[in-house]
Amino acid sequence: DLSTSGNATIANGEALFSPNFPWCFTLAEDSVIPILDSIIAKKDRALRHVQFPLVWRKKKSKQLVEFLESYNLVKSSRLCLCVQCDDVVESSVWMNQTKDSSDWGLQSHTCYECTEHICQDCEAGFCQDCRKQFCEDCCTMKICEMCFSAFCIECEDLEVCEVCDKYFCQDCMPVRFCECCNRDRCMDCMPHWDCSRCGKSNCDECAHEHNVQWCEVCEDEYCNDCRLEDYNNGELDCKGCRGLLLPRIMHEKEALSRENEMR
Repeated sequence: DLSTSGNATIANGEALFSPNFPWCFTLAEDSVIPILDSIIAKKDRALRHVQFPLVWRKKKSKQLVEFLESYNLVKSSRLCLCVQCDDVVESSVWMNQTKDSSDWGLQSHTCYECTEHICQDCEAGFCQDCRKQFCEDCCTMKICEMCFSAFCIECEDLEVCEVCDKYFCQDCMPVRFCECCNRDRCMDCMPHWDCSRCGKSNCDECAHEHNVQWCEVCEDEYCNDCRLEDYNNGELDCKGCRGLLLPRIMHEKEALSRENEMR
């Protein structure tokens, strides 16, 4: 593992190439690559797994590009068995060399924990957060049901629907929390409505009892408080919205009438 330090994950983008960035924890690329080359050049020696520092993968030096080509050639010539199914791992691309890919320079078909090999049928892909992959014995990978992105249990950033038990990532965000009944459900199991004005939210089951409802006439989502404000200002022109607000208006009129009677 040549990533050398957890500090390398603190900075990204332009900060990695700043003249003031502390490079004291990094390895010298022009010193390490020849050593790696000398290892794979020997017939009785092999590298199971190499993980390069992020800054090396960002720079894509000629020296590293040439090593990746040699590594792929040597690795594909050796017999590697999948740790999960015992089938031969058939691949000519162990190190990603796809131009402009965020995975450039990452080794695939390999568990980043035990360094055992994983075939294409068994691997779940790289974790979207730490950019590592693992075998089933080392780390559980969970897959988003919508975008099929993988996340390891260490970086797990997924929401689970309490009805269907499916996982979804934060980018897809179909699992919604209802502020009224305090339940987490995906949009397939239970639609949720958000007031497009104030942002209040509730599930469809709580829509009539609480706030936010969807109007079939104007196709707007508003809470009763926002509809009532428009009504009191004489700005609620939609008949559908007026119908949804009617129980609220009747309830407030009855409450006001009882209050006047008690005076």
